[in-house]
Amino acid sequence: MQLQLRQVAEVLKYAQGNVRRIRFSVSHGVACRGGHTQTGGIYNSLYGVLTVVTSTFSTNSVPGGLGGGIYNIGKLTVNADTVSANAAGAGLGGGIFNDVTGTLTVTNSTFSSNFGGFSGGILSDGVVTMTNSTVYSNTAGGLVNGTSHSFAVKNTLVANNTAYNCSGTITSLG
Repeated sequence: MQLQLRQVAEVLKYAQGNVRRIRFSVSHGVACRGGHTQTGGIYNSLYGVLTVVTSTFSTNSVPGGLGGGIYNIGKLTVNADTVSANAAGAGLGGGIFNDVTGTLTVTNSTFSSNFGGFSGGILSDGVVTMTNSTVYSNTAGGLVNGTSHSFAVKNTLVANNTAYNCSGTITSLG
């Protein structure tokens, strides 16, 4: 399934329950009003349990907001996905913003060419586990742990991001 969102007021929202999307593409989404429309792509709410597999999130934007590609405050699993060329403008997390209540698990995924005022790749205030992934060529940083929550990476390449590759406490598990 491919969605091309253009200047939409409401992005895709997952409010409750378990949702699994395979081969799903979200592109060209632009958040253009407040409320829960903090992202240009997908918003996963507090009670949402979302799994995206072999999916693409690209060229979504949220001027001055949170999470150009994905804004997560629930439980999100990203597996074999591409998150690229998303923008959070002057905001946080061009690729993904994982809020304080969020749990993010990333496996076999690529984050590239995302832009955020503070962290282009992933900015997390919640818990993150990242395995076998690549974070490169993001503007304003690759990975940021904004709080004291766990942010662990294993067998993950983080390189060539502008400003810095990692910020905050990020634990390497090998």
